[in-house]
Amino acid sequence: MRTTLTLDADVAAMLKKRVAKGDVTFKQAVNDAMRAGLTSGAGLQKPKKRYAVQPRTPGGGFLVDITDNGALAEMMDREDYPDLYRR
Repeated sequence: MRTTLTLDADVAAMLKKRVAKGDVTFKQAVNDAMRAGLTSGAGLQKPKKRYAVQPRTPGGGFLVDITDNGALAEMMDREDYPDLYRR
């Protein structure tokens, strides 16, 4: 397969050094390097462990019955409403 690659300067320099030794062509050096990197898994990130939420019951109980709209509105009208969550 023919394709065009844009190599970083340091990668190109490493490939040119390998070719300068005289044992491989540039094409072989690129293929060998890519094959080695892809089969070793170098640079691949392991899947992150999934975060699991652990449900807990509130220690002091609920502040208000969320099914009661009047109670919710009354709680939000209190001047100390923001402080209720800073226990």
